[in-house]
Parts: sequence; C-alpha cells; structure tokens
Amino acid sequence: MMSFALIPLFIYFFVLAGLSLRERPTVLNGMQDWMLLCGGIAGLFAFGPGKLLIPMRLYSFWGISVWAFWFLFYFLLAYIIARHFLPKRIVIYGCQQKMLISILERQGKQLDPKSTLQGNVFYLPVSQLQCCITGNVSGGFTVLTATNPKQDEAVWTAFEYALKNELAHCFSSENLPTETTEYYETPKRCFFFWFSCGITAALISFAILVYNAKELQDCFVDYWW
Repeated sequence: MMSFALIPLFIYFFVLAGLSLRERPTVLNGMQDWMLLCGGIAGLFAFGPGKLLIPMRLYSFWGISVWAFWFLFYFLLAYIIARHFLPKRIVIYGCQQKMLISILERQGKQLDPKSTLQGNVFYLPVSQLQCCITGNVSGGFTVLTATNPKQDEAVWTAFEYALKNELAHCFSSENLPTETTEYYETPKRCFFFWFSCGITAALISFAILVYNAKELQDCFVDYWW
C-alpha cells in the first residue's frame, strides 16, 4: 500500500513543477494552496501510517474500498481545518520575491497613497490591511499572510483580485520584466527541484509496486472473485 501512498505525492510535485514553468505567476488563495498540499500528503496518511487507525472490522463491510473512504476522510478533515483555522493567505508561485515586492509597492500606492512596506510587512492604513511577506527559496513561492486578526474578508478578497490583475498585466507579453534572464533563472531551478522530487517519489512507488505485484494481484483476485 505504500506505493499507492506515494502516488498523490508525486502528482503534487509534478503540479508544482508545472506551476514553476508558467509564463505568468500563479496566484492561489490559502484554501486552494492548502488543499493542494493536503491532496499530496493525504495518501501518506490513508495508505501509509494512517492505515493503522482503520478498525479491522471495517474490512468486512467495505473491503478494499475502505482506503478510498479513508483518503476522503483526511481530505475532508483538511478542508475543515482550512475553513476554521487557516489564516487569510495568498500564495504566489513563479515570481521572485523582490520583484513581487516592487509590484506590491506600486499597487499599494494606487490603492492607498499612505501604504508602507517596512521589512516584510506591507500595510495599507485606510483599509487596515496588513500582511506579512514570507518566501521559500528552493520552492520558488511567496506567501502573503494577513496579520490583522480583524481584517475584513471582503477587503482581503479585493486585494487578492487586484494582485492577480496587477501580476497578469506586468507579466503580459508586452510588459515582461526587464530582468528577463534573472526572472527565468529561478523558475527553471524550481522546476528541476520539484520535478526531481516527483521523479524520485514516482520511481520509489514503482519499485515498491513491482516488488509487491504478486501479493497485490492475489489481494484483488481474492476480493473480486
């Protein structure tokens, strides 16, 4: 079952590799990014260590299909956590952090002339919008997290929409960044990083599957016949 546990994981890595090669940055809200991540690791819980939590008596009712229900259970649990506990976030893939900060500063002045950027905290006094900017060098993504607990959801959604439009305009074919060499270098590194992770997970999954192919075949034959 460990081979099945790795299938969602290497699909997740390949998705991240694909996001890194897009001509324009990809903007995901916190819910979308969290569910994408949980979809990649849910298999590890459903088919890996988490399978130890499944009561053996359930097999008499569901058989092999219990794995699919267990996978969906972890996915639903991740959704509930995201809805109630995940802070407001925006995740940008495929855009260098310093380039994103310059776009934020320009956009902030349009939204609020008094907007400021102090360190990694971006603040718009009029709308009381305040977010922290963090990044991951190897993964090639930047995270904007609302640090104001009273932040209005409608304002945050409008900010996300404005950011998407600004990035789409800046990275259109006629408005590509002047630092094209520097811009394309990081996404390529991110692509090879995530692609190599995906290939590694896929090869390990395939090796485990081949090694246990006879037992897997007997399992399906016993269940269906």
